[in-house]
Amino acid sequence: MNTLRTMLRHFTIQTRMRGAVLLVLALFLLVGATALVGGTRLKSLNRELVTRSIEQQHAIGELRGALGDVRRWEKDMVIDYENGIAVLKARESWAASIAQTRKGFETLLAGERNTNDSISRKALERLDAYAKASEPVLQQIQNGGFDTAKVADRMLAKAKEHIVAVEQAVGAISKVLDAEALASQREFDQAMLLTLYGFGAVLGIAVVLVVPLTLMNASSIVEPINTAKRAARIIAEGDLSQAIDVQGRDELADLLRSLAQMHAVRCHV
Repeated sequence: MNTLRTMLRHFTIQTRMRGAVLLVLALFLLVGATALVGGTRLKSLNRELVTRSIEQQHAIGELRGALGDVRRWEKDMVIDYENGIAVLKARESWAASIAQTRKGFETLLAGERNTNDSISRKALERLDAYAKASEPVLQQIQNGGFDTAKVADRMLAKAKEHIVAVEQAVGAISKVLDAEALASQREFDQAMLLTLYGFGAVLGIAVVLVVPLTLMNASSIVEPINTAKRAARIIAEGDLSQAIDVQGRDELADLLRSLAQMHAVRCHV
């Protein structure tokens, strides 16, 4: 403490005050930079978490809806197996729902991580297998090639195994996406915690640097002032027996030197 205070006395008060201002400004900049970096990181993670979650949940919702339409139109074709025109219309809607389901999986594949990429690709394969296995049966239904609806439905049993697998894949993907969303939330929470730690550390550094230096700087100003006051009183009282101690190179040291010279002159009078 005394050594540092002595070192401070080698600089003028003006220089020390300017240095203190620069130090405070630098610490403010450091605090601001920490907040900016942490805030930018949190903003990016939050945007990714919200946007990705919304997009994926929307895609899953559309997939479920499209698959529901596939099963509905399939059922309608079986029910209306004796009405070729109704079957044709239902078949067109069924094909459109197949295309919508395929598009939904492709949308997921475009934005997925490797975790559920294979699930979506396998689901697409099963969807194509379902469509391929269903086509000849549906053609027969449209042409009235089966005796009853039950027979037609039974002929679709193999194809239905594929669409059931697709539905199960959508459920598996949904679980994976939920797990990814939870992991992203944990990452966001961790980034928030690290930002708070960093902010606290910077503030701690600011306090550790500014408070002691400010106190020492104040002491390096106040003590010489008190010394100068005592020297002036000694000279005014005519007590020439006490020497005036002069240390440092600042403005107060110059004042004490002037008082010391005055003291010396009085001694030789």
